[in-house]
Amino acid sequence: MTAVAQLPRRGSTTARARTEAFLVAAGLATAPSGRPAGPTSQQAADARRAAAERRRAAVRAVPDHRRDPFRLAAPLVAALAVTIVVLGVLGVVALNALAAEASFEARALEQEISDLTLHHDDLVAAVAQLESPNRVRDVALGQLGLMEPEVPGFLEIDPADMPAPQPKPMVRTGS
Repeated sequence: MTAVAQLPRRGSTTARARTEAFLVAAGLATAPSGRPAGPTSQQAADARRAAAERRRAAVRAVPDHRRDPFRLAAPLVAALAVTIVVLGVLGVVALNALAAEASFEARALEQEISDLTLHHDDLVAAVAQLESPNRVRDVALGQLGLMEPEVPGFLEIDPADMPAPQPKPMVRTGS
C-alpha cells in the first residue's frame, strides 16, 4: 500500500506549505522527513508520464485559418448574398419603372384611340350627309346639269327577240 500525502486545509497554513504538500503528493518533492512520500520512483515516473500524456491529449489543434476553405468562403458567400439582394432590389426598381412607363404609354394610346373614334364618328356623319338622296338630287340638277324625268320610261325586251346564249370554248392551259 502506498501512502497518500494529505494536503493541509485551506487557511491553516501558508501558501508555501500548501505548495510543498502539493509537490509531495505529486511525487515531485520529498516529505520533510527526507524520504519520498507516496509512490516509489518508478510509480512516480509512470504518474509523470501519464500526466504528460493527459496534458498532450488535452491540447487541441488550432486550425490554420489561412487554409480553412470554409473560413475563406464565408466572406465570399456573404458578399455573394449581398450582391444578389442588391441586384434583386435594382431589378424590382427597374421593373417598376418600366411598368410606370408602359402605363403612361397606354394612357396616351387610349387618348389617341378616343380622339380617332371621335374623328371616325365625324367622318361617318359626313358620309351619311353626302349620301342623302336630297343632296344627290341637288348636285345632279345643279352641278351636273341633269334634268328630272317627267314620266319614268321603261325599256321592254321580248325574250323571243333575244339571241340564244353561246357557250364559250374551253381553253386548256399548260400541258
